[in-house]
Formats: sequence, C-alpha cells, structure tokens
Amino acid sequence: MDNKQVYLIHGYTANPNANWFPWLKKKAGQNLDVKIHVLSMPNSDNPDPARWEKKCSENIKGDGEVTIIGHSLGCVQALRFLEKHNIQGAHLILVSGFDETTSTLPELASFTSTAINYREVLKKLRMRLSFLLSMMILFHFIMLKL
Repeated sequence: MDNKQVYLIHGYTANPNANWFPWLKKKAGQNLDVKIHVLSMPNSDNPDPARWEKKCSENIKGDGEVTIIGHSLGCVQALRFLEKHNIQGAHLILVSGFDETTSTLPELASFTSTAINYREVLKKLRMRLSFLLSMMILFHFIMLKL
C-alpha cells in the first residue's frame, strides 16, 4: 500500500493480542495487503492519558493517508489524538466507543473529564459517514475507496 498507514488503538485492560485485533490484522494483510500497526498502549489496566498520548505521538505518523481504528477507550484516545495533532484527511473507525464519564468505569474519568472538540476532529477527517457494516466491509471500503 503506497504511503497508507493504519493504526489500531486498543482499549481498557486490552493488548494487541486481545479481542478481534489479531483477526483484523490477519484478514487485512491477507485480503487487502494492508499492514495494521496495533499499538501496545501502556499500562492498560490502569491507563494514564498522558502516557497514552505519548505512545500515539511516538508511533502514529501523520504523513500520507492515515487510518486510525479505536476500540473502547481507544476511541477516546483516537479522537484526542486527532484533536491535538496536525493530521489532515484521516480515516477514523470507532468501535464500541464512548466520550463521557460512565458510572460503570469511573477509573477512566481522566480520559473524559474534558469535552472533545468535535469540530476540530471533523476538520481533519476525509469522509464523515455514520453507518454499521461488518468490520471487513467498512475497512475494505475505506482502504480501496469503493
């Protein structure tokens, strides 16, 4: 893939080998010849926003075509990353996300205590679509621009 970068930010208590991440990485590689960089977010059992921001800043390259996939708390981090960095024309896939403090996970309040500036995020996205599809169909659509 020419100058296309795909990153996946996992969520709370997860790691790169959890959930559906290995499956997506394998299928994207086999079916689409796309390499997904699954970030290993630091201390996911007790996450710190500053450390997660640093991890993303050190690993996500804003040059070329960027796709960021966030899962759970990774959605909040993906939105924060786009909000704060000079990236244009990004693709964003959010799976099972949230953006405010929840009564069931008060330990994550440090990620959601400040509202996300969605206007800033939206300016940085290539397309703005909201619909539900299977993960591979959506990923295929974005990567091949069908």
